[in-house]
Amino acid sequence: MLSGPTRRIVKIVHIVAGVAVLGDIWGLALMHLDALRSGSLAVGRTAFGFTTLMVFAGGVPLSLISLVSGLVLALFGGWGLRHGWVLAKLVLQLGILLTGGLFIAPVLRGAPSATDLTGSHRTFLVLLLVQGAMLLTATVLAVVKPGRRALRRTAPSPP
Repeated sequence: MLSGPTRRIVKIVHIVAGVAVLGDIWGLALMHLDALRSGSLAVGRTAFGFTTLMVFAGGVPLSLISLVSGLVLALFGGWGLRHGWVLAKLVLQLGILLTGGLFIAPVLRGAPSATDLTGSHRTFLVLLLVQGAMLLTATVLAVVKPGRRALRRTAPSPP
């Protein structure tokens, strides 16, 4: 078990990393919406160049930090994997990383040689929407903790 202060530090790291990934997703979505609106190949290439930097210097490391800190909290912070919401959060975090590796990385690799980036921007925006939905769902699960109230109701009242 983690000590109180250590648990708080890991929890802060976990929350900050998740919020940072959400900010990364939001900023990239706005940038690609603007690049799509502009219709300019030069603007599109610049957007994808910056996106590559943001994904590999921000999104991936922060997602990994969120996943690892979530695992540490689950295994050593008292919740364990016995709660469905904890397991769901970890699966969603893996989903975010897999979406990046399986679908976003190929779009980023193909963008520099594309002669029209309209489809790439649209695909990228859909993938960001998917990742954002997964991250928001994980955040809601962390706040609501489904099943927690039911556990409290079934616990006997102290004498």
